[in-house]
Amino acid sequence: MCCSNGFTWSYSIYDGRSHQLPGLDKPGTVVVSLAELLLDEGRILIADNYYTSIPLARYLKERKTDFCGTVRKPRRELPPQVIQQKLQKSQIAAQQNECVTVLKWHDKRDVLTLSTCHTHEMQMVKGFRPVLKPKMVLTYNEGKKGIDIADQLASYNSPVRKSCIWYKKIAADLFGYMRGQRHCNLQSIASIQRKNYTASG
Repeated sequence: MCCSNGFTWSYSIYDGRSHQLPGLDKPGTVVVSLAELLLDEGRILIADNYYTSIPLARYLKERKTDFCGTVRKPRRELPPQVIQQKLQKSQIAAQQNECVTVLKWHDKRDVLTLSTCHTHEMQMVKGFRPVLKPKMVLTYNEGKKGIDIADQLASYNSPVRKSCIWYKKIAADLFGYMRGQRHCNLQSIASIQRKNYTASG
C-alpha cells in the first residue's frame, strides 16, 4: 500500500494462510488489513479492479474512509443498467445506491469505476486536445501514481535474479522498497526546506 507520492505505507507477503473478515472477500480483507491504521480518519483509499467491490466500499464507508477504484464487470451487486449499457466515446452511465456510485465511461474502451465520494460529475482536462473526463477517473489516476512511483523506485538496481531462493527475493524486494522510501523522505525534507527558505526569505 502506497501514498500518492510513492511512499510505501504497508507491505504484506502472501503465505497461503490469510484470514477473511465477515462480509468481505479475501482481496477486500487484504485492503482492510493493510490500511487498518489509516481507517476512521476521513481518508480516501484507491484500489485497482482486483480489490474493488461494493461490500468493501460499504465496509470502508462505515469506518469513515472513502473509497475509489476500477471494478470488474462480473463483481456481484453491480447495477446491470450500468454494466450492460452500450456507450459511444465520452459517454457515461452511472447509478448511485446509498453511499456507492458506479460509473461506466467510454474512452478508447469501457472504464468501470466505483466510488463512495464522487457523483457522475465531469471535469475538463487541459492538454493538446482538451477532453471531458469523470472526476472519479481523475481521482483514481492521481491516486494510482503512488504505486507506479514505488514500483519504479524499487526496480532501480534490483539484485533479484531468476535463480534466487524465494526468501532472498523477498529480502531483495523489501530492500528495493526501502531505497524508494529513502528517496521519498529526502524529497519531502527538501520540499519542506524550500518552503521554509521561501517563507523566511
